[in-house]
Amino acid sequence: MKSKTPKFSNKSTVLLGLAILVKLPSGTMKLKPLWGRIFLLLVLLFNLIWVGKSVGFYYYFKYRRNFEIVKFSDMIIFPFNRAEHSKLTGDYYIEKSKKALKEGNGRAALSLAQKGLARSRGNIEGRMIYAKFFLFPEIGRIDKAIKVLEDGIRYGRNNEEYISFFCNVLLHYQKDHKLIALARELLPENPNINSINKTIAMSAAQAYYFRGKYDLALKLVNDYELYKNTNGVILTSKIEWEKGDRASSIKKVRDFINLNPREDRLYSYLGDLFRKSGDFKNAIKNAVTRSANNPLSPLPRIEIIYTYFHSGNKARALEEVESVIRQFNNDENAMKALANFAADTGNVKLTRRLYEIALEKDFGVSDFSLLFIESTLVSRNYQGAIDFAEELAQENPSWLKSSEEIHNSLLSVAYFGLGNVEFGELYLNRFLQSKKIEPQMMLAVAKRFNDINEKHKSQRILIKANEAEPDNQSVLSKLVEINLNLGNSQNMAENLRKLLNMRQTSKKILRRAYKEISSDRFVFEIERNNIRLELAEILKLNNPNS
Repeated sequence: MKSKTPKFSNKSTVLLGLAILVKLPSGTMKLKPLWGRIFLLLVLLFNLIWVGKSVGFYYYFKYRRNFEIVKFSDMIIFPFNRAEHSKLTGDYYIEKSKKALKEGNGRAALSLAQKGLARSRGNIEGRMIYAKFFLFPEIGRIDKAIKVLEDGIRYGRNNEEYISFFCNVLLHYQKDHKLIALARELLPENPNINSINKTIAMSAAQAYYFRGKYDLALKLVNDYELYKNTNGVILTSKIEWEKGDRASSIKKVRDFINLNPREDRLYSYLGDLFRKSGDFKNAIKNAVTRSANNPLSPLPRIEIIYTYFHSGNKARALEEVESVIRQFNNDENAMKALANFAADTGNVKLTRRLYEIALEKDFGVSDFSLLFIESTLVSRNYQGAIDFAEELAQENPSWLKSSEEIHNSLLSVAYFGLGNVEFGELYLNRFLQSKKIEPQMMLAVAKRFNDINEKHKSQRILIKANEAEPDNQSVLSKLVEINLNLGNSQNMAENLRKLLNMRQTSKKILRRAYKEISSDRFVFEIERNNIRLELAEILKLNNPNS
C-alpha cells in the first residue's frame, strides 16, 4: 500500500524568504530550505563581493600605487591574471623611471626602475637602465651592474642592443675573462654569422687582444668575417702592430680604405699609425685627404694642426690654426678642440684668444677657462694661472659650480709650482676631499704633479684613485711606475700581482719592475720568485735567474 504525502496544515516563509516553516499534521514544525533561492542569493553575494573587490583593487592600484594605466576590466579578473598584471605594473614603473631620469630626478628613477624590474624581470630596457645606476661614480657598484645584466641574458639573448650594451660594459671595466666566458656560452660551435653573434665575437676578440691572446682573437675575426668591417680591420691592424709588423699593420688599413674611401675613422686611425712610426709626410697627406672627404668637419683640420706641430713645422701649424678660426669660429666644439691643442702645447696667447671668442659667441666658458689655466701651467707661468683663476672667480663665479674639482687641482699645481706649499696643500686637500672625482680625472691630475716633479703628491693622488677603483689598470700601472721612480717598495709585490692579472702592461714598466723585485729589498717577499718568473715569461727573458 502506497504511503500518502502528508498534508500541511500551515506554512510560512522565514529567513528572508530563503526557507519555509511548515507545520505537520502531528503538530511539529519543520524548516524546509528553498535551495534555489539560496543558490541565487549566494551567486548575487559573490558577484557583489567580487565587484567590490575589483573596485577596491582598482582604486588601490590607481590612487595609492599611482598605477595610472590600470583598467577596471583587468581588476575584474584579478588575481587570475596576477602574472600578467605584475608584468604590466613593472613595465609601467620602468616607463616612469625613464621619465624621471629625463627630468633629472635620479633618486626617483632608481627607485622606480628597481620596483619595475622586480615585477617585470624580462624587461631588458629596464635592466639596462637599472644597471646604469650602479655604474655611476657616486655608486660605483660595477659588480652589481654586471650581475643585473648577467641575470637578463635569458631574456635579452636575442636583443642586439642588450647584448651590445652588456659586452661594452664588460670591455670598458676590463672584465675580459667574463666576456670570454660569455662568448663561449652564447656562440655556437660551428660559426653562425648573424648581427648578434658578430657583436659577441667582436667583443670577445677585443678581450683576447687585450690579454695578448692574438691567435684566438684572429680566429674569431676569421670565423665571423669581422675583417669585412672597420672594427675588425682596426683590430687585426693592432695585432700586427703589437707583433712588430708595422708595415703589414699599415697596409691592412690602407687596403680597406681603398674599398671604403669615405670611412673617416680609418683615416683617423691610420694617421695615428703614421705619427707613431714617425712618418709625418704620410701623416699629413692622410690628414689632408681626410679633410677633403669631410670639408665641413673641423676634426680633420685639427689633426693637420697636431701633425704639423709634432713634425716640427710649427709655423705651418699656426697657419692652419688661423684658417680653422676663420672657418669654424661659430662652432663651439671646434673652438674647444683648438683650445685643447693650445693647452697641450702651452700656447697661452692662443688659449686667451679662444677664451675671448667663447665670451663673444656666448659659448659655455667653463671649459675654455680651465684650458686657459692649463696652458699657463704647461708653459710654467704659474703666477699667470693663479691671477687668471682669481680674475675669473671675481668676474664670473658661476663657472666654478660644475668645475670646482678641476679648478682646485689646477690651482694646487700652480701654487706648488711657485713653491707655495701651504696654499698648494690647501687646494690639493680640497680636490681630494671631493666625492665627485673620477679615477681618470685623478690620473690626469697626478700627471700634472709629476710634470712639475712633485712625485710624492702624484703618488698620493694615485693611491686615492686606486682605492676608489682597484681594477683600473691605467691607475695601477701609473702607481707602480711612480713607486719605482720613488724607490718605494711598499705594496709593490701585491700591486705587481694585480697588474699581471690585468691587460697587457707597458713592457718598459715591467722591465723596471723585474729589476726592482729582483733586488735585495724583496728577498723576503713570499711571492717574489713566482712574480719574477711571470715577468720573465712576459718579457721573454732567457735566464730569469740571472
